[in-house]
Amino acid sequence: MATILNEITAAEMRAAMVDSQLRTNDVIDPAVVGAMGAVAREAHVPPAFASVAYMDRAIPLGGGRALNPPLVTGRMLVAAMVRPGMRVLVVGAATGYSAACLALLGAEVFALEEAGELAAMAPAHDRIVWIEGPLAAGAPGKGLFDRIIVEGAIETLPLGARRPARRGRAAGRRDPRRRSHPPRPGRQDRRLHRAAPLCRHGRRAAAGFREAGRVPVLSAAFSPSFQADMMTHDRMTLSSARRGRWLAGLAVAALALPGAGHAETLQGALAKAYENNPTLTAARAYQRANDENVPIRKADGLPSLGTGVDYQENLVLPGNSFFSPKRTLSVGGQLTVPIYQGGAVKNAVKAAKYRVEAGQADLRATEASIFAQTVGAYMDVIRDQAIVQLNQKNVSVLRTNLQATSDRFEIGDLTRTDVAQSEARLALAEGDLRTAESNLIGSREAYIRLVGDAPVDLEQPPQLPNLPATAEEAVAIALTNNPDIEAANQLVNASRADIGVARAARLPHLSTTLSGGYNNNLHSVTSATSENTTTSTQAAVSLTIPLFQGGRPAAQVRQAQSRSSQAIEAYVETERGVIAQTRGAYAAWQANERIIAATEQAVSANALSLEGVRAENSVGTRSILDILNAEQEYLNTQVQLVSARRNSYVAAFSVLAAMGKAEARDLGIEGGALYDPDVNYRRVKGKISDWDDDPKPQQVATDTRSVPAADAGVPVRRSADATIRLGKHPPAPV
Repeated sequence: MATILNEITAAEMRAAMVDSQLRTNDVIDPAVVGAMGAVAREAHVPPAFASVAYMDRAIPLGGGRALNPPLVTGRMLVAAMVRPGMRVLVVGAATGYSAACLALLGAEVFALEEAGELAAMAPAHDRIVWIEGPLAAGAPGKGLFDRIIVEGAIETLPLGARRPARRGRAAGRRDPRRRSHPPRPGRQDRRLHRAAPLCRHGRRAAAGFREAGRVPVLSAAFSPSFQADMMTHDRMTLSSARRGRWLAGLAVAALALPGAGHAETLQGALAKAYENNPTLTAARAYQRANDENVPIRKADGLPSLGTGVDYQENLVLPGNSFFSPKRTLSVGGQLTVPIYQGGAVKNAVKAAKYRVEAGQADLRATEASIFAQTVGAYMDVIRDQAIVQLNQKNVSVLRTNLQATSDRFEIGDLTRTDVAQSEARLALAEGDLRTAESNLIGSREAYIRLVGDAPVDLEQPPQLPNLPATAEEAVAIALTNNPDIEAANQLVNASRADIGVARAARLPHLSTTLSGGYNNNLHSVTSATSENTTTSTQAAVSLTIPLFQGGRPAAQVRQAQSRSSQAIEAYVETERGVIAQTRGAYAAWQANERIIAATEQAVSANALSLEGVRAENSVGTRSILDILNAEQEYLNTQVQLVSARRNSYVAAFSVLAAMGKAEARDLGIEGGALYDPDVNYRRVKGKISDWDDDPKPQQVATDTRSVPAADAGVPVRRSADATIRLGKHPPAPV
């Protein structure tokens, strides 16, 4: 059912959006904040999504399109630096939300959209000129633009973007008319970059984009197959572009297409797991099956209608049967309407609804569990890569030591024992390296199993949001938000409704029946006193009053009551488990934070100790074995530090998961609209057609057959001593 917001509610939600989403993320430009605080965002989304129009999420518009989250729009408007009187082209304007904000900023807006049904949703505005047509065709005949904003999603790159850049550079090479030497010290670098023109041949572009221009182009893409954060030309380019007005050119190079060869972020890994993990997609399918229990239970209280056709051929007639027909055709129908069934239907439907809510909570728990496993796998890969690098470095150092020891043995400065000790330590180090490489391969395969893709050059993870200050705070939030507790509570409610279903077995049942029949002997009876066709109609009311059923109803009631008691105790057990899990994860996080601090001091001390031992060995006060031991201690503390940082991050994420704050809606997962199990429930709960099937089931999760087997290679740019930091007040969520 469509949701309409009143003016007071909408104004409050806009104010909350400005305060909680824009200002807290550095969108503080007064003009932009004022415009977004004035435009009725709910008027630019389908009515069914009006109540969530101001949430920090993408709003589905239909046809695979979505309205960007407010923060994306706000940052794009700030970066555009639009001033009154500017001419702005919005490519893919959709329902016109960004265009309306730009109009309030005083710009003359040209909104280009090829989906007429989206443009039709946009409220009228006297400063917005709508252009309907292909996005790649641009805005022919509309003159010059100061800014171009690419809004929404792009599924495929236009032809112009596929053309290789000249001289091996991206579509953004320096203007050849500018001098090639660097700018003078103290002066801005005002070199301009060409935008990539939408053209097929030469320098002439498609209609509306006549020649490559220097107009600043901003874009924000948001779709499952093509996602990118807001990207702009640098500030220097924008400063130079303000000097004059240039012909529009759509800079597809401003969009970033993630894929092989690009570093993977934790958010990207979580998005892939959210979309493709088979455990999660199977849980969604299971919940859709659970939704069907509601219409199944409702069907028990609805009328049933049936008909039957019977044809009979009497091959041999009895000798004394003068009026028996040789053949008969009978058609009958019956309508049965249940009137009262002791409350069984009402309570069964109620129990099914509670179990749907419990299943939705279980789905949230599964989602958080998959995310926790994915974070663990992600951090395992980073940790094991660092450990492999540390062991590689150790092997290299020990080889150098062995060579130096052998050289000193040749000149009689050291003994054979020193050489043997160096050889033994090198052999052990090489074995440790093989073990570390094996662990890295195992971690990468675990990542592939969860995410469905290979871990390519993983970035260091961001700080985690909303971490509690105390264990008591974490437990209080967990008792309110943890999905396992919510599921257990709904199962208690369902078990109580089941008691009502059991009690209905000993109450009266009332129903009515209407039936009719048609019989045709097909002229097989020739007697003048017999009719070849007959019809009949009957109506009946049936009242069933159970008097004695051998104790079955009472046993079923007691059974349901015992199961309700079991559900209550299971709730208490779940609550205890959540409390213990939350406290344990918090304690592990805090312990690892202290371990990190202590181990960092140990690493510094062992590094200093190693240098001292080497120096003392050079003057003869330390042996080769002392150097080898110092190197081993230094390696061990480095490995301990990397492991502690991994453990701290995973434990902190486990705290969020126990608090019910580790789901897609909490972590800012991008890639399209989030999966809402309530959508399917609303779709099926009222269906009564016997022929309303869903499409044939298809595989949703991607398989990993085509993903190459993991190896132990480490990206060159990764550093073994890279840090993983946590903060209680991070600037942005995962």
